[in-house]
Amino acid sequence: MSHTNKKKIAFFAPSMRGGGAERVMLDLATGFSKLNFSVDLVLVKAEGPYLAFAPDTINIIDLGATRTLKSLPALVRYLRQVRPLAILSTIDHINQIVVWARILARVPVRVVVREADTIPYLQIGSKKRLMSFVHKQVKAKTYLLADKIVAVSTGVSENLQTFLQIPKTSIEVIYNPVDDKMIVQCAQESIDHMWFTDSTTPVILAVGRLAIQKDFLTLIHAFSFVRKRIKSKLLILGEGPERSNLEAAIIELGLENEVGLPGFCSNPFPYIAKAKALVLSSIHEGLPNVLIQSLVLGTPVVSTDCKSGPSEILDDGRYGRLVKVGNIEDLSKAIIESIESDIDDEYRRSLIERGRFYSVDTAIAAYKRVLAPDFERE
Repeated sequence: MSHTNKKKIAFFAPSMRGGGAERVMLDLATGFSKLNFSVDLVLVKAEGPYLAFAPDTINIIDLGATRTLKSLPALVRYLRQVRPLAILSTIDHINQIVVWARILARVPVRVVVREADTIPYLQIGSKKRLMSFVHKQVKAKTYLLADKIVAVSTGVSENLQTFLQIPKTSIEVIYNPVDDKMIVQCAQESIDHMWFTDSTTPVILAVGRLAIQKDFLTLIHAFSFVRKRIKSKLLILGEGPERSNLEAAIIELGLENEVGLPGFCSNPFPYIAKAKALVLSSIHEGLPNVLIQSLVLGTPVVSTDCKSGPSEILDDGRYGRLVKVGNIEDLSKAIIESIESDIDDEYRRSLIERGRFYSVDTAIAAYKRVLAPDFERE
């Protein structure tokens, strides 16, 4: 009979190229390495800026594949040879690969998949509807083969139950870990961006991949109205496929000197700390880390009330302004209100305390329960 390595926990991700999910996996791997576990960070391809933040206590396993599907044989070999106690994966296609790898490897490895976003299956067009239906059925059957499904928010859990018909008993809600001490420390680094040298001109900040989901196009249009009323700047940190469309909109609106797209930033925390407000304009989310990070730094937040996450984090608007998804007018008004509001020390402390609710220690303890429920520390 085969045996598992009872002190080995594996984390499986596509890379360390800089997405929110990748950062969470690195934070979890780091947290488990501080416990009595040996930790492998298994990557489809070991590349990306976050690799520089991986401590020496984590073993980086590079499967060396150009695509996720092509990593399946290497992942099967890894599971057979190493036989970790458990493996945690994140992101839709990665989750499905790890489930099938366990089946092919035929080893008793505990598989936990992490779902970090709501699932928009209702698409227009017969072809898209058929593809969505097939995707839904395959994903549902595959996820049910995992030992546990982690949803990063109550909204994501409800979405899984509604669209995939996954029983509630198979799902564990665990909020994303936020290392508040690390965030505060990293926020102390200096910024050489010229917009932060003029304290009289407020800077509105957004952080995220330049993708349709983040809806930065609506944010840019909303900011065009903000700019007409208040002298201000908008900085969007991130990179992605929507760059050309966003740049075209900036030129069309004549905002070349007011809106900046400097690209991906491995340490956005000094920018968040110095921004007048952080704005999340997403169409849908799971549990947006950037909102929590902003709260930790006491930075006011404006967010769309998308499914899901923002309303949970902000307690239905108690800790930040919530607006309708895709509504330019509502978003511009909320940004203006945020700029014009005087934030006192008491309110800022309440934001920081709310951010600390999502601590690393709380998340690590919860993940330990689902990854190693029978583990006894020596």
